[in-house]
Amino acid sequence: MIIKTFGPPGTGKTERLIKRVKSEQDAGVTLPRMGYLSFSKAAREVIKSRMKVSDKELRWFRTIHGAAAVYIGMQNAVIMPADYQAFSDATGMRISPEDSLDYTWDQEKAPDYNITLRALNLATTACRPIEEVLREFPVHRNLVVERVLRFAQAWADYKRQVGRFDYMDMLTKFDAEGGPLPIDVGFLDETQDMSELQWRVVHKMYADAKRIYMAGDDDQAIYTFIGGSEYGFLEHPCDEEEVLRKSYRVPVEIGEAADAIIRRVAHRKQKDVVWKPEPGTVRRLNLDATTLPWQTYLDRYEDIMVLARHRAQTRLFSDDLKSIGVPHLLHGDAIQSWKEAKFLHTYLVLRDGGSVTPHMAQELCEELNVDATALRSLSRKKKITREMVALDYDNAWIKVFASGSKKKRRRYETLRKLVNQQGHDALISKPKVSITTMHGAKGRESDLVIIMTDCNNT
Repeated sequence: MIIKTFGPPGTGKTERLIKRVKSEQDAGVTLPRMGYLSFSKAAREVIKSRMKVSDKELRWFRTIHGAAAVYIGMQNAVIMPADYQAFSDATGMRISPEDSLDYTWDQEKAPDYNITLRALNLATTACRPIEEVLREFPVHRNLVVERVLRFAQAWADYKRQVGRFDYMDMLTKFDAEGGPLPIDVGFLDETQDMSELQWRVVHKMYADAKRIYMAGDDDQAIYTFIGGSEYGFLEHPCDEEEVLRKSYRVPVEIGEAADAIIRRVAHRKQKDVVWKPEPGTVRRLNLDATTLPWQTYLDRYEDIMVLARHRAQTRLFSDDLKSIGVPHLLHGDAIQSWKEAKFLHTYLVLRDGGSVTPHMAQELCEELNVDATALRSLSRKKKITREMVALDYDNAWIKVFASGSKKKRRRYETLRKLVNQQGHDALISKPKVSITTMHGAKGRESDLVIIMTDCNNT
């Protein structure tokens, strides 16, 4: 028996699944006899945190990849970042462990064979011939069939020699060798994101389940570019179907604006959601990062999210914000994480009459090639002031740090602009602004969302 739940944003899809889990418990099914699989780690962690029981009881509450790895016994043999460098050195085919979700095809500086590995993974996860997939890719010297097959063989040989598997191997090996999980009831979360290969794996895993509950939102099926099955959830047969129609999170004006757009899609499940009766505003404007009223936004909102369609846009937006000194996160990383930000903050605290720890002062001296011998033997509780560190506090700090590499000089210049705009506490404060892609932000929410588009009216 298959029960399918359509859960638009904010309608309590996770709560609905938790109730289903508890209902099965009440009926006598223990947690170890349940499977709860999801496309992403985030969805899995949400359900695990809300269940408040031990991991031992939640043996099959995992990502689809994770469950396959546990079943096959390969969870401790996953490809590590160092393996990419080792493979590159051994074969001359350069790859790196970058996030492939937002790979920008026209980037000349991208590692040579990342695009090749991406094409192979897409063909595998979508269960399509590599020749067919390559016809849809832009022209690239490493997307010629012969080169792709030569790379595929070299990558497979390397993994076999070192005894490691990548995430795609977890699925293909289970598809070839796996069988039903020892469960009575199966749950599937974020089902709209699953690929054709994942559907095949899950059908095998849940072959002996008496009941299967699957939940998702076909309107959020946005991963077809990495092999997601666009209609896998929408068209999957079921015995019962329900639509959660009340959103507890999305304000009515924003929900209606989104609904007006998604209704243009012909093949979808119509939801008729009742949005949250709360103030919300949708504004359309010509977007220029350098002229937006950032100080007003920063004063008014605790959390600001900037979304783009691909990473090339996010980098450009980030560069603009750096140029005007607006602190921000780019895909989770901030300039505050630069070691130069730490050194600069220490320098400014000392310059302005404050105190730091001996370790902080020692690191700053080492950065500036100043003798730090006297600091090394001091107690960690000792307070270091400017009189105790022989630095040139009279000159502008940018000159103090200007003797490093071009990269360092660029970083310190960026940090100087940030300090001038926000003060030196901004060097150690978590930014309110976060820049990422629409795919990377899926499932997140924010007080203010700024969406960059590169689409025309058609």
